[in-house]
Amino acid sequence: MSKQLRTTLIAIAVPVALIVWATAVFAMDRASNGGEVLGSVSVAGTDLGGLSEAEARRALLDLQERLSTDPITVTVAGDTFSLLPSEVGFSIDVESVLEEAMSHGRRGGVAGQFGWWLGSLAGGDTLSPTLVTGYSRAALDQVLDRWVIESIDNPAYEGGVEVVGGRVAPVYPKTGIGIDNDESARLVAAALVDFTRTPIELPTQVITPTRTPAELDAIVARYEAEAADLIDSPVTLSWLTPPVSVKFDQALLSESLRARLVSPDSDELEFYFDADPLITYLLGIRDQIEQPPVDAKIVARMDEQLTIIPGRSELLIDESAVAGALLQASRSATKAGAFPFKEGTPPNLSTQEAEDLHVDTLLYRATTYFPCCGDQTNLNRIQNIKRIAEEVDGALVMPGETWSLNEYVGQRTIEDGYARAGAIIGPIVQCCDNAANIGGGVSQFATTLYNAVFFSGVKDIAHTPHTLYFSRYPMGREATLGYPTPDVVFQNNTDAAILIDTDADDTSVTVRFYGNNGGLEVESGLSDQRNFVDAGEVYQADPTMDPNGEPRETHGSAPGFTVTVFRYITYPDGEQTTETWVWTYDPYPAVFEVHPCKLPPGHDDYEPSCPAGVPSLLGLKERAAKDQIQAGGWTAAVSYVQNGGTCTEADNEKVINQNPEAGSFLLPEEEVKITICQWTAPPTTTTTTTVPDS
Repeated sequence: MSKQLRTTLIAIAVPVALIVWATAVFAMDRASNGGEVLGSVSVAGTDLGGLSEAEARRALLDLQERLSTDPITVTVAGDTFSLLPSEVGFSIDVESVLEEAMSHGRRGGVAGQFGWWLGSLAGGDTLSPTLVTGYSRAALDQVLDRWVIESIDNPAYEGGVEVVGGRVAPVYPKTGIGIDNDESARLVAAALVDFTRTPIELPTQVITPTRTPAELDAIVARYEAEAADLIDSPVTLSWLTPPVSVKFDQALLSESLRARLVSPDSDELEFYFDADPLITYLLGIRDQIEQPPVDAKIVARMDEQLTIIPGRSELLIDESAVAGALLQASRSATKAGAFPFKEGTPPNLSTQEAEDLHVDTLLYRATTYFPCCGDQTNLNRIQNIKRIAEEVDGALVMPGETWSLNEYVGQRTIEDGYARAGAIIGPIVQCCDNAANIGGGVSQFATTLYNAVFFSGVKDIAHTPHTLYFSRYPMGREATLGYPTPDVVFQNNTDAAILIDTDADDTSVTVRFYGNNGGLEVESGLSDQRNFVDAGEVYQADPTMDPNGEPRETHGSAPGFTVTVFRYITYPDGEQTTETWVWTYDPYPAVFEVHPCKLPPGHDDYEPSCPAGVPSLLGLKERAAKDQIQAGGWTAAVSYVQNGGTCTEADNEKVINQNPEAGSFLLPEEEVKITICQWTAPPTTTTTTTVPDS
């Protein structure tokens, strides 16, 4: 290759290589900065170059926030005011500015963009997008009207109306000073985008009203009847469920009625009620109006079908709607309308949430029975069963929840409606001086509840059978209840909630479980009794019994034994499981009553000395009676009575009364009181008769 050709090729290759290199760098630059603002872009001192589109939008919103809170100093008739742009709805058209910023360096074809890119490497140009802003003229006019009132002593007034004592009256127009609103709006609009915040002064002028007093009089005359009709009788706002009724009397209506022209140049009036006196009145009776939230409730009917009573949110006075509702009702023929409520706190369980719990099937109905009526102890027992059934009725156990009977009901107390009844204390049932006697009988409910747990197939967490066997309960498949233990606890291991529905009368208690266990089936099994244990004897004190008499049996004995309970669960897919519970019942000893001195030593009621029976002392001479008292180990207390009553001549010097009476039992050194008759013969009377001389 000649030297000249080689030189020519190099001269061509170098520029081509440079172009290829520059093109590659341009492509990589665009790929890495595809979502950014290119080059140098600045808006009102806020740099956007190099920011992503989202970052640039956020920067523009921050700029809008800063400008909205940067006050403008305004002078009106010598008075100075501070105007926050946010008061008149100042805003930046963020999307318009952002669109212009994002198009910087991206206009034209590839060649044009490549040219802009090459220029930017050498410093390029800086873009300042047009700042598009806006504000509310209506809001500005309201501000201007306020400044007129605050700064001008003799403001112009176009005229209007007012309500005085329930009657419409004219407020006549007058000439005065006012702000030139159009020119003022132009000045404020310019100041909003003047970021140096140069103070401005608004022009004022003399304004002559265009409306005449006669025109206002005519308007008032046309609307007098309508105003009177609005307040001619009380108005009632009410609500059906829950029932709420609020009456607004004529005095309050008259105080609250207002009127205004539809617009400054209109000859039409509109009436409205001022909310302030109405709200003041309602707040005084708020506790009678506002309603707490109500949970949706799943209820089992008498036919064991389920229904959902809808829930609702808290109902609060809608203060913003009261005046409007009252105006609408005052225009009606009935002078009545709906009370305006707004929703507050939602219920813990909404209607939809209740439906989503899928409580739709009776899983099991368990019933146990007991004798009616009887003595007060049994009446108290029935009262306790009814009370705990009442407290549990309607309980809702959520899917996965572990539910405790004791936690739900709490400790049984007299204050909570429970009474003293029999309870297992030691080896036997006793009543009624132990704390355990308060609520005696609730184990009947616990057993009924446990059987609903058992046959519904839900998970048994805790239950404890009685220590003694009672034939009124299913053997081994029963539960006692104390506080805080023993307890009945189960887990709802189904996908639906469980509703516990209860009822009780004088002879039975029933617990129903409603839910959806997926269709599983439950059967029970029971082993033979085994490991029998003989019962012993228990003695109880009866101070009225003869210490020398035979013990009196009050309850027969029953042996202790062990049984096993089985639960067989069959699932819809055919799978079966078996659960077992083993329980040993204590023997129930025979119960005998004896005098305390015949109790075994060490018994709480044991008395070491036995009393003796007091003999009859009536008719004995004092000495003989004292000898018998002394022979019994007692002390004598003697009193005397003179003639009269039961003390006759035949009873002289004999015992005519004793305390205690014969047959009573006294311990040694106790006192026997006797009363001795002391009879004295009445004196003899002699009568002498004298015969006169004849």
